[in-house]
Amino acid sequence: MLAVCTMIAKIREMNPMDEPQIQQLIEEVWHGDSDVLPYFRRSGSTQFHVVFETAGKIAGYGSLTECTLHPVPFYVGLHVHPAHRRQGVGHGLLVTLLQKNGGFQGRPLQSATYRHLPEGIQALQHLGFHETLSTWTGELQIREIMDRIPPPEGFQLGSLADLGQEWVPVLTALHQQIYLNSHGHNPSVLSSAEVAQARFMGGDLISKLMWVAMHNDQPRALGSFRATDDQDLLEMGWFGSAGLDPELEEALLLSIFSHAAWQAHQMGFQRLQGEFDSGDASLAALRHAFPWKVLHEWVTFQQKRTALFTGLSSTGVSY
Repeated sequence: MLAVCTMIAKIREMNPMDEPQIQQLIEEVWHGDSDVLPYFRRSGSTQFHVVFETAGKIAGYGSLTECTLHPVPFYVGLHVHPAHRRQGVGHGLLVTLLQKNGGFQGRPLQSATYRHLPEGIQALQHLGFHETLSTWTGELQIREIMDRIPPPEGFQLGSLADLGQEWVPVLTALHQQIYLNSHGHNPSVLSSAEVAQARFMGGDLISKLMWVAMHNDQPRALGSFRATDDQDLLEMGWFGSAGLDPELEEALLLSIFSHAAWQAHQMGFQRLQGEFDSGDASLAALRHAFPWKVLHEWVTFQQKRTALFTGLSSTGVSY
C-alpha cells in the first residue's frame, strides 16, 4: 500500500497529469539535463512509477523498470528536489517501489549519476548502492586525426562500402560478440538476428565510416562512426575484435579509428563524440591516443540485497 506520511505529504502512484511537474523536477535535479530520463525509464514489462507530493507539488519521483536488452537488473531512478533532500524522501521512494515490485526478486538494482554531482553519489551510497562502472564521454575535433595508421602485418582494412552489403550478417554477428564481450558487468540478450542487425547495422550507420580489419578473408575487428542529428557531429559506434590478443587488438583498433576519422574528414564532418566504459579495456588506447575534450563522466551503481530493507517501510520514513 502506498504511504501517506502527513495530510500534505505523501508518496503515491504517478499519473499522466504529473508529467509536466516531473519534467520540471528533472530539470532542477539534473541541472537542466533532461536527457537523462530515458536511462531510468526502460521499455521492459516491469514499470513502476511513484511520486512524492507535498503541499500539492511534486518534489520527488521514483521509477523501477527493466530493460529487454539488459534483463538482469531492475533500473531505478530516484529524483528528489534539493529542498527536500536528506529527509528520507529517496529512501521512501525506493522502499515503495520495492514493495510494489515484490522486492528484489533475486535481481540487482541499478542506478547512475554524474561524477560531478556528489549529492547523487552520496545519496546512492547511503541507500546501499556500490559503484560498479564509470562511463567517460568526450569530444574530439576530427581534424586532429589526419594520419592513417597502417594495420598490423597480415591484416587488410576496408569499409563496409568497399566490402558490400552481403557482409552485413557476418558483421552483425561480430558486432554482437563485441557487445557481449564488453558487457560482462551487465549481460545483454538480443532476441533474434533481426533485432541484432537493426541495433548494430541500423539507420544511423554510414557504410563509408564502418571499417573492418580482415585476416584470411575473415573479419576480425571493426569500428564505426555513426550519424547524429547534428550534421557536423558523429558518434562512436562499437569498436572491438573477435577475441584477439590485447596488443594486436589495440593496434587494429587504432588503425581502424584513424582510417574512419580520415574518411569522416573527407566527408566534411567536424566533431566526434565517444563513450568509454571503465569495464572495456580494449577502448583504453583510443581514449588515450587522441586529444579528447572531457564532457562528463557517468557513474553506474548497483544494489544487490535480496530482500526489502529490514525493519523499514515507507510509512516509517521521516519527510
